[in-house]
Amino acid sequence: MEAENLSGNIPSDVADNYLEAVRCFNANAYRASVVMARRTLELALFRKGLIKEKETIASFIQREKEKSSEQRVLSDKVLDLLSAIRVFGNYGAHVSDDMLNDITEEDARLTIEILKKALSELFRPNLLRKLGELTRNA
Repeated sequence: MEAENLSGNIPSDVADNYLEAVRCFNANAYRASVVMARRTLELALFRKGLIKEKETIASFIQREKEKSSEQRVLSDKVLDLLSAIRVFGNYGAHVSDDMLNDITEEDARLTIEILKKALSELFRPNLLRKLGELTRNA
């Protein structure tokens, strides 16, 4: 899998984690790849100020879905993508959910592709403007 160029708006630590997920995939370490994808997503949400330290991706998604569509930072489609990354990553992050052995190459590929789309959505320039507008109006 080729590591595609990410937007210049993406913080370097987020990009580094994404690239590590891709490297894990290319080394046939599919379980590690989905765990790194989840970590990348959590870091991206944290860097955007959408979650606080110790807050979960699931709580962010739930909070967003409770808002009206005008108040949301992300669309339902993107929130569903984030949820998919979270679910696969949780297999690796939580032993009690240990379905990690069931992760296939295709699961890992799909997770990284979803992550790439989610990152481009999270760090698109008009989202930065929308975040600023929402915080000014709050």
